Amino acid sequence: MPVFRPVFPVGKFAAAAVEFVKETARGSMDGFFGRYETRAQVVGRCAVRKLLTDLQTVATQVEAAHRPSSGHPTRFHALAHSLGCHVVCSAVVGHDGEPCLPRPLHSLVLVQAAVPSTCFGPEGMYASVPKAVVGVTLVTHMPRDWALAAYSTFYKPALGRFGSSGADNNDYNRVVRTLPTDRDTRPWQAGTLVDLDTSDVMEPSPRDPLNVTKSHNNWTDARVLHALWAVLALPVNAGGAVPAAPTAG
Repeated sequence: MPVFRPVFPVGKFAAAAVEFVKETARGSMDGFFGRYETRAQVVGRCAVRKLLTDLQTVATQVEAAHRPSSGHPTRFHALAHSLGCHVVCSAVVGHDGEPCLPRPLHSLVLVQAAVPSTCFGPEGMYASVPKAVVGVTLVTHMPRDWALAAYSTFYKPALGRFGSSGADNNDYNRVVRTLPTDRDTRPWQAGTLVDLDTSDVMEPSPRDPLNVTKSHNNWTDARVLHALWAVLALPVNAGGAVPAAPTAG
């Protein structure tokens, strides 16, 4: 019985076709995500940075005039979601050569960030951001954030899916944690970059598997909000340093 064999390697052809589709899609995604990423960075580095600088300057003036010795300065917290994380981080970074913000942020929370997972690495676009935060920089992430799947597959691995994978090589105190339970009393430590895995409560719903944004936007669970509030409530002093522990005796 004759056996017919293809005159060309089917496996290699199929692999090449898949790679061609991926590269074509990657080019489209570069234009799509890159355009919105650039817009968010411009808004952050220009308008939001100016607003934040003005607010911090006014806060310093008001404190000096009306409560110079209160010891309770105005706190500045930043929270962003998805592409909004570009806006907030760009506001902290500013333009090249610009001076630092008048005062540090007390906390920074990035929820399911649509930014590269290497952004806090030594060569990352936001490498200096956690150093401008005296409290906690909190990054929520989960591998099955399907809204960030295209971003991660065709553009860059997303911070909201994989955490700050490039930060280990930078000068940060980085810790990886799972979502605290109701009985979890571990304190947040100021000056740390925390990768918080929220898979327990932000999983896609089995009843609605086609709703790809649910895992991206479903961050209002009580345990997630408790973690956010714990970060916001962490005490730091006026100069941004962590309060010294009391001496023994």
